[in-house]
Amino acid sequence: MTPTGVDAVWLMGVWERSPAGVQLALETPEQVASFHAVLPDLDDADVIGSAYCIRRLRSRPALSAAARASPPREPHLPNGACA
Repeated sequence: MTPTGVDAVWLMGVWERSPAGVQLALETPEQVASFHAVLPDLDDADVIGSAYCIRRLRSRPALSAAARASPPREPHLPNGACA
């Protein structure tokens, strides 16, 4: 069933992300600090870039069956906040 007026669906985060976006995120101290605030054990490999920084309209390799089988990481939220 399609709601009235809807003729397309944009699959946010599905598309291949740009390595330039990952590099930019890792080179921005404010972003790196915010990443560590929720995932204290974060390393560079955990940073996958922005869903808005698209390299190609091709699904990301990380959406393979093996990646989907990995358990999600729990964020560390300060002051007892809930995700």
